[in-house]
Amino acid sequence: MPRTSRRDFLQIVAAAASAPLTSRFVFAAKPQLHVACNQFCWINMYQRHGKNFNADLDTGFAEVKKSGMDGVEAMLGSVAAADQIVPLLNKHGLAMRSCYTGATLHEADQVQANIDKVVATSARAKELTDLRIVVVNPTPLRGETKTDAQLAT
Repeated sequence: MPRTSRRDFLQIVAAAASAPLTSRFVFAAKPQLHVACNQFCWINMYQRHGKNFNADLDTGFAEVKKSGMDGVEAMLGSVAAADQIVPLLNKHGLAMRSCYTGATLHEADQVQANIDKVVATSARAKELTDLRIVVVNPTPLRGETKTDAQLAT
């Protein structure tokens, strides 16, 4: 087994002695973890109890905050929805770093209008919040399968 030199020993001791001090500064500088959830899960939880989350968003977002969340991925289908929801999120101290929206992207005559709506809604939400992510879900067909032509659109 190799012997440790005095120099190596002193370097190890110095590093070990400064580790608690160093880690204190490293951990103190770390930002707090941001915990958020999406509005959709709250809609589903409310439905299980025979309630409508969207009927009273002010009360709903108060409950989201009370649950310990820092933010919400709100469901924004229009600029008007952003204008309605963001002040309520602000009132309850909830951030909106991401939002969710749907868009009809399988009907050629509706694609551009839907893209324009998503862009306008996202731009408005970005003006009002620290929005970073927009989740867009193409509108599904209920009980049908999209045709190859619709999927290509």
